[in-house]
Amino acid sequence: MNKKNSSMQINGLIKNVRYYDINSFQLYIELFDDKNNVVSKGVFDYRHDKILPDEIVPFSINLPFSIHSKLQKIKFSYRYYFTEEEKLKDDFIFWSFERNL
Repeated sequence: MNKKNSSMQINGLIKNVRYYDINSFQLYIELFDDKNNVVSKGVFDYRHDKILPDEIVPFSINLPFSIHSKLQKIKFSYRYYFTEEEKLKDDFIFWSFERNL
């Protein structure tokens, strides 16, 4: 990283609070500046395995950005497929939320 860039490390935990397995979990994080432009984005991709009920999976995403960016907010989005019954296997859940920095 050079002197014109910085980064934000986001570490956290994903917990399956559903009563069924979830598959192909993907978490997206975006940083926005004061003009609502995306200045950085990252993804945590956990498609290689299912997450069992009550299972906790740690994640870490590094978001590089220019030190001249005026960071305003962060947005978290995630999606996953669920397997409550075989007939629901192809349906997925998507959700997002934002927070000011």
